[in-house]
Amino acid sequence: MKQDSFFNYVMENVKGLKMPRGKVEHILNYKVPVPSTIEEQRAIANKIATLDEEIQIFENKIAEAEKEKQLLIEDILK
Repeated sequence: MKQDSFFNYVMENVKGLKMPRGKVEHILNYKVPVPSTIEEQRAIANKIATLDEEIQIFENKIAEAEKEKQLLIEDILK
């Protein structure tokens, strides 16, 4: 939905001049490309799962660093 092709599609059939908006019935007819094979879909899903795991690891590291920072600040201000 962030691609220019979607924006251009919506803009083909807008309503309103001051605040143009897409027509729901037109938007619902937009063809969303879907990977053609189940193998392709699984590969994409696996990559997303791997990235989600990596994000979680870094979020945990950030949370731990925040705790360490807070403890250091508290120690300094004693």
